[in-house]
Amino acid sequence: MNTKLRVTIIGAGLGGLVAAIASKRAGFEVRGFEQAKAFGEVGAGIQLGPNAVKVLRALDLEQGLFEFGAQPRNHVARSWKSGRELFRSPTRDACVEQFGSPFFQVQRSDLHQHLHGALPDDTFLLNKKMTGFTQSENSVVARFDDGTEVESDVLVGADGIHSTVRNELLGAGKPRYTGVICWRGQVDASRLPSDLIPPDSLNWMGPGGCVVHYFVRPGRLVNWIAHRQVDVWADESWSRPGDKNELLEAFTGWHPSLLQMFEATETCFKWALFDRDPLPTWTKGRVTLLGDSAHPMLPFFAQGGAMAMEDGYVLARALARNPDPIAGLQAYEALRKERSTRVQLSSRARADSIQTTSRLAQVKRDIGFKVDQWLRPAGAIRRADWIYGYDATAVSA
Repeated sequence: MNTKLRVTIIGAGLGGLVAAIASKRAGFEVRGFEQAKAFGEVGAGIQLGPNAVKVLRALDLEQGLFEFGAQPRNHVARSWKSGRELFRSPTRDACVEQFGSPFFQVQRSDLHQHLHGALPDDTFLLNKKMTGFTQSENSVVARFDDGTEVESDVLVGADGIHSTVRNELLGAGKPRYTGVICWRGQVDASRLPSDLIPPDSLNWMGPGGCVVHYFVRPGRLVNWIAHRQVDVWADESWSRPGDKNELLEAFTGWHPSLLQMFEATETCFKWALFDRDPLPTWTKGRVTLLGDSAHPMLPFFAQGGAMAMEDGYVLARALARNPDPIAGLQAYEALRKERSTRVQLSSRARADSIQTTSRLAQVKRDIGFKVDQWLRPAGAIRRADWIYGYDATAVSA
């Protein structure tokens, strides 16, 4: 008779992978299903604050970050047109000193491969699209479009903002278009002047938009994301090709270094930002959600991946500490809901501040930056201490 807790995970993104690794380490029987036909993601960067790195440290996976990740020297904000510095927060050394863990910026595919390598090859099955589930008092059964069914004790929806598990659990609903279009791209540093991109994380703030860029492979590969407020709706896709001429037109008048970086980029992609309001609950019976399935994050605190990874770790710990899996899922949500909601809403509010078109609001914001820097000249990551100082591995279930 099988006495191991059986955990089924839908979705092999960062949150799903961390949930699988932590669940395996807890001794559970883990089966994962991913609708994509192959692992690996198109080139995109991701920021891992100290809170995310602490999760990987607890899973003995931190060391790999030093091998492929970049550590920004500072976080710097600049004015969109003049390049005037709005604030500078020390990062590389200050995060270790203040939060007990480094800050990394990495190629998402490198991180995905690193996490996937910590699991047995057969943990996740590919090309498996879940169509629904049925739960009873003693189990939950997931159904797939190829006609197969999988029974387990717990079902976890880690399948993103358009989550099938969420729709089945809480009713169908569509994400809200935020009015922001994004372009993203990567450029080999050899295609740029040597002094164009410093080893910092830069955020260029302008009316109705912002541009963020940073290294994801130290000194070699630059990742950039450009946000622009527009009225028209666009498809949400990480892989839709973008028109570079359209990008350059959207950022006409912005700083020459940004336009030079865009010009040097061979391929860019375009997508729309979508959002959802916080949920009153994301757990029912033996089924729960994590990451963007539960609380999709706008990117303005760069915490989407980190929140999913925190979720995955806390979920496994809550299940390990509660013999009843239903109680374990309830404990998981109780531990995660307040924090994830706060980050979700703070990310939404920060978008308004960064991209404001009001000249008065810009002046008030920039004066606030200067006051903060005067009060805390060595403070790491301005106004984000509450995010980066958190340790999901220390919470109790």
